[in-house]
Amino acid sequence: PEVTVRVTAQSASDIADMGCGASKSGPRELLPPMPHEMPEEPLFDLPLWNEQSRGKLKGQLTKQGKSGFNSRYKMQKEKLFLGSLADKDNLDKFSEVATASIQAYAPMLRKLVNWQHKTSLEKVVIDANAFIGDRNCALRPGYCYENSALEILISKPTKAKGGPLPGIVLASPIGVDGTPVELYDWYGRLMSGSHQAVVFNMAFRPGRPETPLPAGMLDMLAGLKYMVARADELGIDKSRIAIACQSSGAHVACPLPLELAARGEASLVKLVIMESPGPTPFGDKLLGPYNEMPVFFRYCTETVCKEQYIVMAGPEKWEDRFQERDPILHVHHAPEELLAKMPKHIIFSAEFDDFRMTHEEYATKLLKCGVLLDFMILPGGSHQDVCGSMFAKRQWNLGTIKKYL
Repeated sequence: PEVTVRVTAQSASDIADMGCGASKSGPRELLPPMPHEMPEEPLFDLPLWNEQSRGKLKGQLTKQGKSGFNSRYKMQKEKLFLGSLADKDNLDKFSEVATASIQAYAPMLRKLVNWQHKTSLEKVVIDANAFIGDRNCALRPGYCYENSALEILISKPTKAKGGPLPGIVLASPIGVDGTPVELYDWYGRLMSGSHQAVVFNMAFRPGRPETPLPAGMLDMLAGLKYMVARADELGIDKSRIAIACQSSGAHVACPLPLELAARGEASLVKLVIMESPGPTPFGDKLLGPYNEMPVFFRYCTETVCKEQYIVMAGPEKWEDRFQERDPILHVHHAPEELLAKMPKHIIFSAEFDDFRMTHEEYATKLLKCGVLLDFMILPGGSHQDVCGSMFAKRQWNLGTIKKYL
């Protein structure tokens, strides 16, 4: 039978000992941290931070935030209480659960997007080798790119006003589970309508043992180059192109700006938009020490993030990748002079986001290097609240991106 308990500091270590949250007695319930367990409010002086976050992080979920937290944790439990994702059977089950979940919701989400926005949708398959330019990866010397059939879903507002539109190369949240991008066609259309932009929703390869990084990152790069090549035909302003990601899409979208900087091609992108990004770059506390972490954030680091790291870095190589601080997985450990050449970033996070600690660490580094335009932590919010902000037409999202793109 299942056992439901509030996870305490003592029982959190029990969970970690089971690898991926599995319990001998069945899944356990992880409740939100109490106000005294929350991290201290970080120090930033940025327009969106000052408006939305400064002095407002009280360690209490809003009504919407609580609903999002419960929904998020239910999903995490279904996907992660399986045993270690280093086991292929568990990883395949993880993917099945994730795909089934979005498959159930996609029809409703498509209807909602159709009600809010009028956009077109075109599917293309390109020989990405012909567009990427140099097929050698700057961040992974010796790796040669190969993809002769890269799928892209192109969304465009049907009644756009004015001149050329911004372009957005999008990494949907398929970075680990490998859900088909067709199940996120609504997301590309939502972004297209919300930002009045031409969106390339990329069917990049997820970071998994059978398709390891940097394959997916370079798929994104090829999509960017393809957008530049078709910009005039599609009515895209080449001076207003962005890279965008949500959640696990960050696994490929986060290192891409660094790859562009290393290639001397950062000028192709005006802005990087990160909506509640997944744990790439993986923080320095991935392997602990955990004792000083609030229980919820310890679970997210010690279980959720670590399991994703093992999958993305490779079950056989992950410890070496961590020791080496592989720049594809640890972007913020790249030389500061290279980080300073990346395009400018905006990061949206939430007070109870799974990956808040990583977001703060990365934002701090980007600010130091002069490439962070804005950052916010949504007070009382969860991961789901940030991911749903375009549906809710939140101006802290739409207005901020309009301002900078």
